[in-house]
Amino acid sequence: MKILLCQSYLGPDEPPIFPLGLSCIAAALEGHEVRTYDPNVSGSPMGGLAAAVEEFQPDVVGISLRSIDSTHTFAVSFYYGYLRPMLEAIKGACPGAVIVVGGPAFSIFAGEIMPDQPLIDYGVSLEGEVSFPGLLDNLGRPAAVKGIYYRSGGDVIFTGASDPPRSFPSPRRDLFDSSLYTSWEDAVGVETKRGCVLKCAYCTYPFLSGSAMRLKDPDDVAGEMEDISARHGVKIVIFTDSVFNLPRAHAEAICERLIDRNVRISWSAWLSARNTDREFLILARRAGCVKISFSPDAYSDHSLSLLRKGITMADISRSFSAARSVGGMRVAYNFFGDPPGSRAADFIRLLGFYARARLLLRGRLAGFNISRIRIEPHTEIRDMALGEGQIERGASLLDPVFYRNVSAPLVELLFSLFTRLKEGLKRLKGRFAGPDRGAAHG
Repeated sequence: MKILLCQSYLGPDEPPIFPLGLSCIAAALEGHEVRTYDPNVSGSPMGGLAAAVEEFQPDVVGISLRSIDSTHTFAVSFYYGYLRPMLEAIKGACPGAVIVVGGPAFSIFAGEIMPDQPLIDYGVSLEGEVSFPGLLDNLGRPAAVKGIYYRSGGDVIFTGASDPPRSFPSPRRDLFDSSLYTSWEDAVGVETKRGCVLKCAYCTYPFLSGSAMRLKDPDDVAGEMEDISARHGVKIVIFTDSVFNLPRAHAEAICERLIDRNVRISWSAWLSARNTDREFLILARRAGCVKISFSPDAYSDHSLSLLRKGITMADISRSFSAARSVGGMRVAYNFFGDPPGSRAADFIRLLGFYARARLLLRGRLAGFNISRIRIEPHTEIRDMALGEGQIERGASLLDPVFYRNVSAPLVELLFSLFTRLKEGLKRLKGRFAGPDRGAAHG
């Protein structure tokens, strides 16, 4: 079969992300003629898609829907709005092509997307390395394949959850031009595991990849990074794991392999505050780490407990001290301004931590984001919001809906004032920077 794999479009203002998921799917499509298209690196996203489809005349077009929106509370980019134009461009250029949509965002919102987008013929839920090839072998009888959404008599049918693959194929990076993704340091990803043992109340990772971790061999990870550097010219990657140093021994083994094999590539990762100390960061720095990110999300033990973060304020403090003491790495933080259980005093202490981070990390502070929780299906925060009357049962979550700490109005007020001040300073800074300087920076 002729298969065209497409990345979903994120719009003109978002930096392109290397299609890691699609490159893994492509590696599983033995015996098929596979081409790829990414509208995010095209000068004419929809026109280029139509031209690629018309020229190739594929039997099947697979679209990876990576994200519904940016989840940025105060400047939301709604990526889902570009899906329908993609579907229409494909059908217009090749009416007989079968359209299959998968990817993380589709898996999370499949129950809403399938009825909303009648041009989708089939959907692939969760990891597609087994389900998608199985569907290609059974287009006339999709009920025979687990993990598939299909239509029957006007109804949408789901064949049931599929078992996650136990091993991972090496991504087909050769199907994409890596040079188109190297202008942003977090654009080219490498995965070292799938699955997450954490149970954070707002997070969809356990739903998407399961709660049992499947670890890649550290030698395979190091070999993949060697290949990315030597064959594709990539100088920096990001580990796409929800948390890189969990389990810590696996992360340490990867760092040791990178050092032993003298892999000359820089990398960044999301880390667990509980598993981060000076010893680990020294090892990571020797292995090429140039940026670490933490997502504590709350700044009180009570809120951390309600969010099921599995860390304490002591862990946040200890990991900050470690990050401060090891040079050569930039540090970023993500927090929610109004998580469940938070009080005004907690938010004020969070602002104090923000000020301390700016002062003590100086130019090494890569970012300090304070936002709201995006409510998504398959999460505990969705159930909390439902119980508190913030959302109604059966209400669509495709349009961005954010959790609010309705029991603490003073937190809401302080958070709003802080956000307005920060956005105002950002606009003022941009105005004084001038158009030429801003364009050069971008």
